[in-house]
Amino acid sequence: MLTLIRGHIVTMDEHMPHAEWMVTQGEYVVAIGKDEPPVARYSARRDYSDCVIVPGFNDAHNHLVAYGLKLAEISVQGVASIPEMRQRVRVHGEVPIVRAYGYNQAVLKEGRHPTLQELDDMVPDRPLVIAHTSGHMLVVNSHALRMAGISRNTEDPSGGVLERDEHGNPTGLIQENAQDLINWVLPTPSLDDLVAAIRRASRLYASWGLTSTQEEGVGWHADNEILAWQDARERGVLSTRVLLMPDARNISWDKEGIFVYQGMRTGFGDIHLQSVAKGMDRLDSDIDVFIRCLTRSRSAAVYRRFVNECLQQWICLLLAKIRYNDGDLIACFDKNISDAMVKEIAKRQPWRAVFRDISFASSPEKINGEEIFK
Repeated sequence: MLTLIRGHIVTMDEHMPHAEWMVTQGEYVVAIGKDEPPVARYSARRDYSDCVIVPGFNDAHNHLVAYGLKLAEISVQGVASIPEMRQRVRVHGEVPIVRAYGYNQAVLKEGRHPTLQELDDMVPDRPLVIAHTSGHMLVVNSHALRMAGISRNTEDPSGGVLERDEHGNPTGLIQENAQDLINWVLPTPSLDDLVAAIRRASRLYASWGLTSTQEEGVGWHADNEILAWQDARERGVLSTRVLLMPDARNISWDKEGIFVYQGMRTGFGDIHLQSVAKGMDRLDSDIDVFIRCLTRSRSAAVYRRFVNECLQQWICLLLAKIRYNDGDLIACFDKNISDAMVKEIAKRQPWRAVFRDISFASSPEKINGEEIFK
């Protein structure tokens, strides 16, 4: 079935940047041009001559499932003060754990995170978990700390920080990998919960013109997350084309591997749902390594100390590409990444210095006379 579409079309093709019509067949554009369209028996004709038609947007680093799950929680996005945050959170209904998302301390009138006392005042009788807009940190009340068994004696996990007061007691601010201490005791979403999250976020993405994404860290939310993606595709509720990038901890090429057991394999999927392994013809294909940190959460290892909170909001450094002195590159890796992996990656990159076991303290180290804050 052919559909003829007319309009002001931006092609992103340098040989023909603009077009006046295109012909689609199913999900594909099969013809496009400026002059008269080919004579054919069209099943439908669409006239968008008063509109500009552009290709769909792609998000190269996305968390669709996480966003879909958050859409079922209380939104504190856009709140201007901690009292306004309290008003939103208090309308929580009868739920065992109050969950909210989207606050940003940089735009709050107070210019800081809520204190533990303020969080306890918001919800005094049950656990409260509020995720930061970045997804790299959260704040919780005393009930949530007790639920997770977090106290002054709890050590910071590798790659994470439990912020503490002057007496060493947790303040409720939890950053990076330390979030797992809370996430591990939260209820695991069911398969239906995950499919519903995919449906919610995918429909919203379509309304924004976001038609394709790369899903980072598949498997963070539940062991059966890959099944949820397959179910969403089969049920027809996945309107976004997605390239899945599984969490390496959930990949194994033997029969015990979680994703392998659930159908993840080279060549998996179709044009709507693919894995990062699709198209790889060698096991030594390029490796994508990320480091969980942000300047806005002050959990990043940075070249120079930032003093302006607003500046932190907009500047993000990729730790594997920090420059110093004559432009050589520095690579930073958490100690959980094996030495063998670091050496293999280092062979492919012009890195001259490699840090191990990143600490998020503010003490500086000097490299060739330059201070590197870790």
